[in-house]
Amino acid sequence: MRQKKDRGFTIIELMITIAVVAILVTVAAPNMSDFLQRNQLNSYVFDVVGAVAATRSEAVTRGERVSFRSKTSSDWSDGWQIILSFDASVIREGEGFPRDSYSMNLTDSSGTAIYEFSIDSRGKRSGNGNFSLQLNDGLGHNKSLSIPVYGSPIAKQE
Repeated sequence: MRQKKDRGFTIIELMITIAVVAILVTVAAPNMSDFLQRNQLNSYVFDVVGAVAATRSEAVTRGERVSFRSKTSSDWSDGWQIILSFDASVIREGEGFPRDSYSMNLTDSSGTAIYEFSIDSRGKRSGNGNFSLQLNDGLGHNKSLSIPVYGSPIAKQE
Protein backbone atom coordinates (compact mmCIF):
# COMPACT_ATOMS: atom_id res chain seq x y z
CA MET A 1 0.00 0.00 0.00
CA ARG A 2 1.27 3.45 -0.89
CA GLN A 3 1.49 6.22 1.61
CA LYS A 4 -0.03 9.55 0.70
CA LYS A 5 2.45 12.41 0.63
CA ASP A 6 1.47 15.60 2.43
CA ARG A 7 1.07 18.60 0.23
CA GLY A 8 2.09 22.16 1.12
CA PHE A 9 5.13 24.00 2.32
CA THR A 10 7.32 23.19 5.23
CA ILE A 11 8.01 25.81 7.87
CA ILE A 12 11.62 26.05 6.63
CA GLU A 13 10.48 26.84 3.09
CA LEU A 14 8.12 29.54 4.36
CA MET A 15 10.84 31.09 6.54
CA ILE A 16 13.28 31.22 3.62
CA THR A 17 10.64 32.83 1.40
CA ILE A 18 9.84 35.46 4.04
CA ALA A 19 13.55 36.19 4.52
CA VAL A 20 14.06 36.69 0.76
CA VAL A 21 11.02 38.99 0.55
CA ALA A 22 12.26 40.99 3.57
CA ILE A 23 15.67 41.46 1.96
CA LEU A 24 14.09 42.60 -1.33
CA VAL A 25 11.82 45.09 0.47
CA THR A 26 14.76 46.48 2.46
CA VAL A 27 16.74 47.06 -0.71
CA ALA A 28 13.83 48.42 -2.76
CA ALA A 29 12.22 50.76 -0.19
CA PRO A 30 14.87 53.53 -0.25
CA ASN A 31 14.98 53.44 -4.04
CA MET A 32 11.20 53.64 -4.20
CA SER A 33 11.14 56.62 -1.84
CA ASP A 34 13.77 58.39 -3.96
CA PHE A 35 11.79 57.57 -7.11
CA LEU A 36 8.58 58.99 -5.65
CA GLN A 37 10.36 62.16 -4.49
CA ARG A 38 11.85 62.75 -7.96
CA ASN A 39 8.48 62.03 -9.54
CA GLN A 40 6.81 64.64 -7.34
CA LEU A 41 9.47 67.20 -8.27
CA ASN A 42 8.92 66.45 -11.97
CA SER A 43 5.19 66.90 -11.44
CA TYR A 44 5.72 70.38 -9.97
CA VAL A 45 8.02 71.31 -12.88
CA PHE A 46 5.49 70.15 -15.47
CA ASP A 47 2.75 72.09 -13.68
CA VAL A 48 4.80 75.29 -13.91
CA VAL A 49 5.81 74.65 -17.54
CA GLY A 50 2.15 74.12 -18.41
CA ALA A 51 1.10 77.23 -16.50
CA VAL A 52 3.66 79.46 -18.24
CA ALA A 53 2.64 78.03 -21.63
CA ALA A 54 -1.03 78.61 -20.73
CA THR A 55 -0.23 82.21 -19.74
CA ARG A 56 1.39 82.81 -23.11
CA SER A 57 -1.50 81.12 -24.92
CA GLU A 58 -4.11 83.16 -23.03
CA ALA A 59 -2.30 86.41 -23.83
CA VAL A 60 -2.10 85.67 -27.55
CA THR A 61 -5.66 84.28 -27.76
CA ARG A 62 -7.22 87.17 -25.84
CA GLY A 63 -5.04 89.78 -27.50
CA GLU A 64 -4.13 91.38 -24.18
CA ARG A 65 -1.53 91.24 -21.43
CA VAL A 66 -1.81 88.26 -19.06
CA SER A 67 0.28 87.77 -15.93
CA PHE A 68 1.74 84.75 -14.15
CA ARG A 69 2.29 85.37 -10.44
CA SER A 70 2.66 83.73 -7.07
CA LYS A 71 -0.48 83.70 -4.92
CA THR A 72 1.39 85.64 -2.26
CA SER A 73 3.75 88.48 -3.01
CA SER A 74 6.88 86.75 -1.77
CA ASP A 75 6.45 82.97 -1.81
CA TRP A 76 5.83 80.48 -4.63
CA SER A 77 5.07 77.59 -2.26
CA ASP A 78 1.48 78.80 -1.82
CA GLY A 79 0.83 78.33 -5.53
CA TRP A 80 0.48 80.44 -8.64
CA GLN A 81 -2.17 82.32 -10.60
CA ILE A 82 -2.74 83.31 -14.20
CA ILE A 83 -4.52 86.66 -14.21
CA LEU A 84 -5.70 89.30 -16.68
CA SER A 85 -3.37 92.23 -16.14
CA PHE A 86 -5.93 94.99 -16.71
CA ASP A 87 -8.46 93.91 -14.06
CA ALA A 88 -6.60 91.23 -12.03
CA SER A 89 -9.32 88.63 -12.62
CA VAL A 90 -8.01 85.12 -12.08
CA ILE A 91 -8.09 82.84 -15.13
CA ARG A 92 -6.46 79.82 -13.54
CA GLU A 93 -4.77 78.82 -10.28
CA GLY A 94 -2.26 76.16 -9.36
CA GLU A 95 -1.60 74.51 -6.05
CA GLY A 96 1.53 75.07 -4.10
CA PHE A 97 3.83 72.47 -2.60
CA PRO A 98 5.00 71.54 0.89
CA ARG A 99 7.12 74.40 2.15
CA ASP A 100 9.13 72.19 4.49
CA SER A 101 10.49 69.93 1.74
CA TYR A 102 10.36 71.87 -1.54
CA SER A 103 11.55 75.30 -2.60
CA MET A 104 11.00 77.31 -5.76
CA ASN A 105 12.82 80.46 -6.81
CA LEU A 106 12.26 82.53 -9.93
CA THR A 107 14.97 85.03 -10.81
CA ASP A 108 15.82 87.31 -13.72
CA SER A 109 19.18 87.34 -15.49
CA SER A 110 20.69 89.57 -12.74
CA GLY A 111 19.58 87.19 -9.96
CA THR A 112 16.74 89.36 -8.64
CA ALA A 113 13.78 87.39 -7.26
CA ILE A 114 10.59 87.63 -9.31
CA TYR A 115 7.06 86.90 -8.09
CA GLU A 116 5.15 88.06 -11.17
CA PHE A 117 5.72 88.58 -14.87
CA SER A 118 3.41 89.32 -17.75
CA ILE A 119 3.15 88.28 -21.37
CA ASP A 120 1.77 90.62 -24.03
CA SER A 121 -0.58 89.87 -26.93
CA ARG A 122 2.39 88.97 -29.18
CA GLY A 123 3.61 86.34 -26.71
CA LYS A 124 6.54 88.42 -25.45
CA ARG A 125 7.40 88.07 -21.77
CA SER A 126 8.09 91.19 -19.71
CA GLY A 127 11.65 91.78 -18.52
CA ASN A 128 14.95 91.26 -20.28
CA GLY A 129 17.01 88.11 -20.61
CA ASN A 130 16.02 84.63 -19.58
CA PHE A 131 14.22 84.02 -16.32
CA SER A 132 15.46 81.05 -14.36
CA LEU A 133 13.23 78.99 -12.12
CA GLN A 134 14.86 76.60 -9.63
CA LEU A 135 12.97 73.81 -7.89
CA ASN A 136 14.57 71.80 -5.11
CA ASP A 137 13.14 68.92 -3.10
CA GLY A 138 15.51 69.23 -0.16
CA LEU A 139 17.09 65.82 -0.89
CA GLY A 140 19.54 66.95 -3.54
CA HIS A 141 17.22 66.71 -6.53
CA ASN A 142 17.11 69.98 -8.44
CA LYS A 143 15.27 71.06 -11.56
CA SER A 144 15.91 74.22 -13.48
CA LEU A 145 13.51 75.90 -15.85
CA SER A 146 14.47 78.61 -18.30
CA ILE A 147 11.71 81.01 -19.33
CA PRO A 148 12.87 82.88 -22.46
CA VAL A 149 11.43 86.20 -23.66
CA TYR A 150 9.74 84.34 -26.55
CA GLY A 151 9.00 80.66 -26.88
CA SER A 152 8.29 77.81 -24.53
CA PRO A 153 9.85 77.26 -21.12
CA ILE A 154 12.69 74.73 -21.14
CA ALA A 155 13.09 72.29 -18.22
CA LYS A 156 16.40 70.67 -17.43
CA GLN A 157 17.70 68.49 -14.62
CA GLU A 158 20.75 69.59 -12.69
